[in-house]
Amino acid sequence: MLEELKSVFDWSQPLLPTTQQLSELKYLEMVIKEVLRLNPPVPVILRDITEDEKLPSTGHVMPNGTVMIISPWAAHRNPEVFPDPEKFDPERFSAGETARRHPYAFLPFSVGPRNCIGQRFAMLEKKSVLAKVIWNFEMFVEPGFTVRPGWKVIMKPANGVRIRLENRR
Repeated sequence: MLEELKSVFDWSQPLLPTTQQLSELKYLEMVIKEVLRLNPPVPVILRDITEDEKLPSTGHVMPNGTVMIISPWAAHRNPEVFPDPEKFDPERFSAGETARRHPYAFLPFSVGPRNCIGQRFAMLEKKSVLAKVIWNFEMFVEPGFTVRPGWKVIMKPANGVRIRLENRR
């Protein structure tokens, strides 16, 4: 990722990214999306069915008044859509791979008319913060540390994240 940053920014200058420059960080975006696939911020979404709805996959009718539970966490681990689903592989989000999948296969911010209106801003914010950290620091996970997922309203590590930063400059 540092090499991608160096290809977009001037290494001799402090990092002050523009929106255009952030949009050029394709690999960083692929890494962020793979992290969101494995750890969606909202692991379960509830939706009220407001009229009878026939599911095209099974023909089953979901009656009006039903509460549907959608789990991005489970959907992102479907091996038919994401082979070897527990493996961290940012290449899943290359342009070719993304084009092969159903547009609703990846839903860290929900999808359709009730999706998160701030998802583009969130991606720019994530890229900006990560670019700044990667630009200035090397990161190391504490040896022997394993993150345990924690489920509340949002998903976050139950035991925190232990990293060490070393100044890169």
